Amino acid sequence: MHVAHYRVWIYSANLAVILIQLWFIYASSNLLYDPYLRLLPLNESSILIYAITTVIPLQFIACFCGLVGVYFSKRTLVRLYWTLMIPLIIMDTVAAFIWIHTFNDLHTNIGVYLNEMSQAEGQIGDWTEWCNSWNGFLKTNKCCAPKTVEESCWDGLQCDSALPSCHLSLLAWLHGQTDGLAGILYFLLYPLKLTVVFVLREDVMELVTEIFYSNHKGEYK
Repeated sequence: MHVAHYRVWIYSANLAVILIQLWFIYASSNLLYDPYLRLLPLNESSILIYAITTVIPLQFIACFCGLVGVYFSKRTLVRLYWTLMIPLIIMDTVAAFIWIHTFNDLHTNIGVYLNEMSQAEGQIGDWTEWCNSWNGFLKTNKCCAPKTVEESCWDGLQCDSALPSCHLSLLAWLHGQTDGLAGILYFLLYPLKLTVVFVLREDVMELVTEIFYSNHKGEYK
């Protein structure tokens, strides 16, 4: 590929990745501070959270290496860029499977999780905020919390027994918050990175050849 076109691809693609990731961070931060998220068995120790918070900083580093490496014609930084990009795409794929598994497990065991969570003080933290979050969710969605949750809140949660359980309402709320995030990651960011690798595949193959040759110098003397 012509050098000028190569630079345009690197500049435009990496700037787009940075902007999309900033958009994702902004959108996900709104979710993380939403009081209703406390009602679900998702916390900072979740494998899904670990996977995403590992990929995003590494992607920023990769973009920085790509932009600076191409601008200053630093082959070492460009090599580091591609060395990071390929594993990051693989990590994105793994994170997608973790995302699917997490939500599938949540759909299957939501009732069990809610009951167990209300009995485990370590997962609740501030009980007053937790109970207030439940109270707000019940009123907004016209549903009833599980019995164990009602019993855990000392002020009691007012609920009409004729109303449906909050299990499905919670899942619907979660999907309303996270489907957009999944769309940003896997319908914008992931295809963009795959496109860059495909279009600039010659540079990737050159890097692989360099690495292979440097590891087998003795065989080519």
